[in-house]
Amino acid sequence: PGGKAFTLLTTHMDWPFPVDRQREQLAGLSSVLAGIEGPLIVAGDFNDHAKAMTTEMITGRIYRRQLNRRDHTLWHAGALQRPNVLKRDVGYTKIHLGEPDSIDHILLSEEFLRDSKHAIGEVMRVDWFNDHLNNPATTQTDHGAIRATLRLH
Repeated sequence: PGGKAFTLLTTHMDWPFPVDRQREQLAGLSSVLAGIEGPLIVAGDFNDHAKAMTTEMITGRIYRRQLNRRDHTLWHAGALQRPNVLKRDVGYTKIHLGEPDSIDHILLSEEFLRDSKHAIGEVMRVDWFNDHLNNPATTQTDHGAIRATLRLH
């Protein structure tokens, strides 16, 4: 929009065990994220749920904010979608031990917050495609897909 660039980064984190391997990956990803300025979308298989320590570290929610810089927190796309969108209770990408959960995420920087003074766009809608997870006999993957529809200003 208006020549403004944004960064799209994808990731596939290891399962949380062994812990050392995921810590190495988290350190590498954190280093990459620290060097990115401007609008950012991080998407992929985090192999952890939204409130897990690993995911929270990636979103920046557990680090002390630097007061001399603007906020670099990332938000989950599902939490940012337009308020008039019907929010369904089907937002999961994995079934583990019979329980639905989301371990795949789309995270966005403040430039995708509707009311941010730095906004370059907004999340219009988020959809999860996971019907196949309920029929393991026909499943080619054990993950659902998540899609965010953005409108750039």
